[in-house]
Amino acid sequence: MMSAKKLSYKYQAICNLLSVTLVVSCLSACTSVSPLDKAKVNDDSSALYMANVTIRPLSWQNKNVDRGGAAIAFGYEHQSGEGDQTLLSPNVIQLQSSNGSIVTLNGTQHLRNSASAYHGHLTFSYLFNFGDHFSLEPEAGIGYDQMNLNIHSLTYGVLIDTSRNFLSVTTGITPRWNINDHFAVEGRIRYSQGIGNTSLYNPAFVYNLTKNISFAGGYAWRDQWYSGKGNRLSITIRPSDTSDIELKYVGPNLGLRITF
Repeated sequence: MMSAKKLSYKYQAICNLLSVTLVVSCLSACTSVSPLDKAKVNDDSSALYMANVTIRPLSWQNKNVDRGGAAIAFGYEHQSGEGDQTLLSPNVIQLQSSNGSIVTLNGTQHLRNSASAYHGHLTFSYLFNFGDHFSLEPEAGIGYDQMNLNIHSLTYGVLIDTSRNFLSVTTGITPRWNINDHFAVEGRIRYSQGIGNTSLYNPAFVYNLTKNISFAGGYAWRDQWYSGKGNRLSITIRPSDTSDIELKYVGPNLGLRITF
């Protein structure tokens, strides 16, 4: 038969176990993390500026080849926009500012966000000509995307500035209808994927000033997403618990193209 002293030790151990369980439960409840919301910029009147330099070695060797064959292209794009965002409780936006500190915005508050987005790429392409008018040009290569974001809290007057960038694999395709030697219409589609992604749809009217210089003008739908979690493809190292950033731009575009 168990002695009274042993029973006392047993009950004391059970009480201690219950106390530890209660403390752990309380700590878990107290350290619950509020859901992270995206920082967003939506602008339906943002102009996109583009520049592109294309080198077609095949046209050097054969003068009868007109703007066709394999090519290497260097592209640059810039776009800025702004928009309002409402951050609702219990969500938070958490970002690493330009000075390295972590800043957290708690809902509910109203934000005015602005961002400048930059894109550059080096791609290899091949221009297929189907008859005298229709052509198709697929491309693939590497890209670099950078974004500078400013968030202004209209509720509390807080101002945050941050930046994100990433390397990516970029692919695209451009169907084009050549009306004559000087005018064409096209619809460019491009997608880039790294720790974030960029998608672009850009129908445009093209004017060939000369055989080597062209101007393009049209309309562009551009979506960009920058992950809040860094990895080896990210140029800027960030904590893994920051908010994603999403840019949605729609607006006119103007481009300069130089072909050698």
